[in-house]
Amino acid sequence: MKALKTGVAILAIIIFAGAIFFAVNQKNKGVPDTMNAQPIKPDMSYRTEGAYMPFKHVQINLSRDGKGTIAYQLYEEYTPKGAAKAGEKVISITLEPTMIQGIESLYEKVNFFNMQVNDLNKDNITVTDMGTTTVFYSKDGKARTLSYGYVNDNKTLDELVRQYRSLADQYLPKPVKGKNNN
Repeated sequence: MKALKTGVAILAIIIFAGAIFFAVNQKNKGVPDTMNAQPIKPDMSYRTEGAYMPFKHVQINLSRDGKGTIAYQLYEEYTPKGAAKAGEKVISITLEPTMIQGIESLYEKVNFFNMQVNDLNKDNITVTDMGTTTVFYSKDGKARTLSYGYVNDNKTLDELVRQYRSLADQYLPKPVKGKNNN
């Protein structure tokens, strides 16, 4: 009987240690970490302002080694009741090499250093300000930042932006206007 109690106690310790190991291991596999976000020198980035509700802005910075940050700020009406005022928050992320390679291949496919973007609404604005998108890329000593308004006519650039928005959707919180909010 004593051996059974000792065996159950050892099993409980093993299960507890396994749960701690699992939790620590998950933190290192790309789970957002808003408390210890470290700045990085980006090789590529994406920023949208005023067009990605409920966020005032979203900025994704990525390095070729897979390290990245997502900085964002909620509009005040989406800030949870009782929370600090809507300041910028930063999440650290780590992406798989295949994800980084996929994003970088889209920069190459769009010929980012030589491309032109035609903002279809620049002369005939029929919608309200839908925000600004900014994309940055650096490689082999070259760097370029490109900003445009509501829409553009480049399908590959749209594919690149959709890839960044997919990352934002994966890591950003999902606040709801009015529910438990100011």
